[in-house]
Amino acid sequence: LKRNKLPAGAYDQIPWIIMEPYAVRDALLTLEIYLLQRQWVREGAVQLASLLREFEMTKILIAIERRGVPYPAAESRRVGQLVAGARKQLADQLPFAPTITGAKQYWFGTGRTAKGVACRDLEPYETTPTGKPQLTDDVTTRMVKNGVEHADTWANYQKLHTAQALWFEGYADKTGPDGRIRTRYRQTKVISGRHSVERVNLQAIPHDYQLQVLREQVPGIITPRELIEMAIDQQGDLETWEADWTQAELRLAALEAGCQPMLDAFVSGADLHGDTSTALFGVQP
Repeated sequence: LKRNKLPAGAYDQIPWIIMEPYAVRDALLTLEIYLLQRQWVREGAVQLASLLREFEMTKILIAIERRGVPYPAAESRRVGQLVAGARKQLADQLPFAPTITGAKQYWFGTGRTAKGVACRDLEPYETTPTGKPQLTDDVTTRMVKNGVEHADTWANYQKLHTAQALWFEGYADKTGPDGRIRTRYRQTKVISGRHSVERVNLQAIPHDYQLQVLREQVPGIITPRELIEMAIDQQGDLETWEADWTQAELRLAALEAGCQPMLDAFVSGADLHGDTSTALFGVQP
């Protein structure tokens, strides 16, 4: 694609002489998977019902992808501009250029920053295999806890940067012309059995309580979940529902294992996660 100056994903524009080996291989691999699964079923290694259940799940996930979630892209971009303004104010308070390189130079380097401020030459919290200082989110959190000057401002700047790029601008960029945002499920790539997603992670939309820094820095801000609710209200014929199964994995595990003490605990209303924490760490609910 790059060599022919084609945009990303424009496989339909690639000449067949180049595309043929890949297309043929896809078809052959699909046939091989079918034949292998048929053999597993005949030998009893896999229950046909379990395969059919996975196929039904595939249909459901594709239906969810196609339907999408209402999202007000224009309003999201407007909120993103408010976040950008707050970011600029924080950047002006920093004694270095608001980049990872500038931050590492100020705290762990020598000389002066691009703003003319003397560097701190601190001992790095963590280093790369080659001995260069690292400035990960974990390192920043530790620096804030230790009261390192300007670390809290840098941490807030980073959080606003993430919010602007990932949600308010990122979600808006991925919204379709019909006003809906769509994720893409990866059904088979997570060993735990849960589904992961790509393109837009709608399985991890931040809760409002997780955005306290955002509310402090941008008063009156509309959160990503509030934006989705706004779009749903504007359509008029939709409702928002929240569904959750308490300790679902533990309940299924107890049932499959036939673990009577766990099953009895569930019947009595016990909180197995809480009981485990108490047993391991001696803490109380």
